[in-house]
Amino acid sequence: GSGVPSPTPFPPPPPPKRTKRKQGPLSAYMLYVKEQMPGVRVSHPDVGLAELKIKMALAWKELDSDGQADFSDRAKIMTAQFKQAALAAGEDWDAPKKKKVKLE
Repeated sequence: GSGVPSPTPFPPPPPPKRTKRKQGPLSAYMLYVKEQMPGVRVSHPDVGLAELKIKMALAWKELDSDGQADFSDRAKIMTAQFKQAALAAGEDWDAPKKKKVKLE
């Protein structure tokens, strides 16, 4: 050799981190839960989260059609705004398929 150390190769770059999918707009039911849950928690401070979720689901089912329609209309507006913003940002977003949960 020439007395000059050979260059050491750089380590390979780390693999790209998995990014979480951007959360989409809320459904009518989830909008209802988000708005109503704080009051339900105050009314039932000793009730666990699982039971609170059941109470919320039953309250949603008992909500009259006008009440549900209000949340549904607002959710549709939020979805349209979200899609418009995603398209403007060059993102391809489509709502994931919703799983129907049957309450007994």
